[in-house]
Amino acid sequence: MNRYVKTGLVPALLLVSATSGFAGVEETVALTDVPASVMEAAKANLVGLRVVSDAPVPLEDESLMDDNLSVTYEALGDVKITGANTETEDDGSVVYEIQGTVDSGRRIEIDIDPDANVVEIEIEFFEKDVPGAVLKSVGAKMPDFVPEFIEASHSDSLQVIGYEFAGKIGDSPMDIEVSADGRDITVADD
Repeated sequence: MNRYVKTGLVPALLLVSATSGFAGVEETVALTDVPASVMEAAKANLVGLRVVSDAPVPLEDESLMDDNLSVTYEALGDVKITGANTETEDDGSVVYEIQGTVDSGRRIEIDIDPDANVVEIEIEFFEKDVPGAVLKSVGAKMPDFVPEFIEASHSDSLQVIGYEFAGKIGDSPMDIEVSADGRDITVADD
């Protein structure tokens, strides 16, 4: 079975990183301690995962119009599951974060609730994979920011909901979260 992740505009920010001020409390757990139903859901949703693009997304900001928001690249390949965390949110809910890598070396994380429902799929993006409009917006709003790690967050319906950039301004580390259209940029508190 091939799963496809398609880009799209959803007005939300990703809330993902262990270092992000938006994340809950994380704890590393052994893969053997992850409930079988959660592991089965993770494996089923990561088989044959691909990222493909839809038609370019129109933008209201004309300064970004020359860059579309499409994302397209090869099938991600087989996922090797490498670890797991639990994340406890402020409301007390728990999510299992199953991490892995794919053939190209990209890191992947799939977040699944205790009832085995997919909450989010996060895929490492290289700078060349990020839509030009998003990069242009980050550059315009934060010209001194240098990204070191980028990941795209996808909803359970496999729509891109945003991007997380970990990087630096000068010697100061900084995490920023960017909406799928590049218009909203939030600095995460550490």
